[in-house]
Parts: sequence; C-alpha cells; structure tokens
Amino acid sequence: MGQEKKEAEIEAAAHASPLMTPDELAGLLRCSRRTVYDRVDKGELPGSLRIGRRLW
Repeated sequence: MGQEKKEAEIEAAAHASPLMTPDELAGLLRCSRRTVYDRVDKGELPGSLRIGRRLW
C-alpha cells in the first residue's frame, strides 16, 4: 500500500508543475535517481535545470 501511495504522489506532482525533482522523474521513468543524474550528465534528458547543486 505504501508504494501505491508514493506512486500516486509522484504522478500528482508531475501534473502540478512543469519542474520535477530527480526523485519524481525517476518514479515516472521507473528508474533510479542515480540513472536520472547520469542521463542528465550525458545530455540524454533535455530541459534539465541546475540551480546551485539542485537539479530540476
């Protein structure tokens, strides 16, 4: 039940804002947060925005 709630929160957050955190994107893509960071570094995820050390 906890996993379903987390997925529902990720889905709701994805529709609420054009910006997503790495955790939200990882949930949407069904991959790890590390994979999201790796893909951003490789340029495979367009539109990523870094503000200081944060990734949006």
